[in-house]
Amino acid sequence: MMKKTLVALLALTSALVSISCSTRPARTTQEEKISAEDLKKVLERRASFDLPQFPVGFWNYAGLSNDVKIYDEWLDTGFTMIMTPFYFGHGTPEAVERMRHMLKWGYEHDMRFVMYDLRVRDKERWQQSLKDYAKNPAVAGFFIADEPRGRDGNKNAFADSRRLKEVAPQTRTFISFGAGEQSTAEWLGYPSWPNYLEEMATKPKLDSLWFNSYGLLNEGTVGWDIHFYNLRMVRETTQRHGLSFWITLCCVAHGSLRIPSYADLRWQFNSAVCSGASGVMWYLYYTGPFQNYRFGPIYEGEKTKTYYDLRRVMKSFHRRYKDLFVKLTPTRVTFSPKAWGGGKVFTPNELIAKIEPEPSQHPLLIGEFVDLKGQRYVMIVNNCPWDSVRVVVTFADPNVKLYSWNWDGEEYRGGAYSASSTKQTDQGLEVTHWLAPGQEAVYRVDSDRMQKAKSKTQ
Repeated sequence: MMKKTLVALLALTSALVSISCSTRPARTTQEEKISAEDLKKVLERRASFDLPQFPVGFWNYAGLSNDVKIYDEWLDTGFTMIMTPFYFGHGTPEAVERMRHMLKWGYEHDMRFVMYDLRVRDKERWQQSLKDYAKNPAVAGFFIADEPRGRDGNKNAFADSRRLKEVAPQTRTFISFGAGEQSTAEWLGYPSWPNYLEEMATKPKLDSLWFNSYGLLNEGTVGWDIHFYNLRMVRETTQRHGLSFWITLCCVAHGSLRIPSYADLRWQFNSAVCSGASGVMWYLYYTGPFQNYRFGPIYEGEKTKTYYDLRRVMKSFHRRYKDLFVKLTPTRVTFSPKAWGGGKVFTPNELIAKIEPEPSQHPLLIGEFVDLKGQRYVMIVNNCPWDSVRVVVTFADPNVKLYSWNWDGEEYRGGAYSASSTKQTDQGLEVTHWLAPGQEAVYRVDSDRMQKAKSKTQ
């Protein structure tokens, strides 16, 4: 075991060395300063969840039903980890039995649940909640609080989380918090949002940070900066502390947010995954006539266009990539040609020599990843919900080996499904893609340059 760990750590170290020792000029980013040991902690934390698929779920403001047709619909929609129904008579013998029935079905279908049980914050009943559900293999953890407000609200939520972790160290706890905006510090009772993130990463003893970000559904580019600022800050915080992070995205129009299109949904999802999110929750699956909420996936009891669009996004992702992104963590996240949210503009390195969108000002998002074996990966996303783009990516080594995944989730050597042509050039291997709004290209990248860097460290 120790030898395997050492080999994995050496492989991760070599991956980082090759990032920082590129022969091409490169601007140092926060992500490039991550140590191999920190990356290893993040990867091991992700692996500790022992998930059969990438976790995707929804906020379940519904009553508990033992109608298997409803469970089957969740599965068919592409959900793999959801919150248990909010309304189920927390703690009554009948409710516990009905909940166990649902959990048993979920485990048999590779679905996991975040347990929403009001008893976990009740000083008289929290131990009974653990007794009822903590050892159930379908339970991924316990939900503690949603957007706790002010110092006292957060202090109490942190204390509730620690109490559960002290009694049952293997039990995971979740606290969902809001996006970092200008007014957030005053609302939270902290000097700044980064300061709040640091507290969230240390005080409640969480395994994963979980935050909400809906800004991409505002009209135009309003909300882009705050969305990508949130992703960057949470990513940097969790990597410093060896944690993973989840994000809640939006699938229902409300307030100033528009009804999401298929492109909106795929763009939100891919931008989150490319930025390092290890799980995605959707707000809000079941909706009705409330305020100006409209046309969520299930609206007034009927499936909407949003339902079928969301289903297509998730089912396609699961089928092609299976559990791939459960095993990866980002080493660098950049933008082209303009950075959002205080991020960094793409600069060449030993993986990619050049990225050329056409038109040249079209926004792209580029994520670089590593796994525990030290293997390197790249994800390129059309970072726009409106227009398609032609993207020419030149991989830095002419003899690079590229691997991608087919419709059945099998890895193969060659261009991604969105690639249209490849060509050898003096600068490297040139791959042309046509990316629809929000569409992605994903590669495992292997080259002589990276292998030489790896051998030097070993």
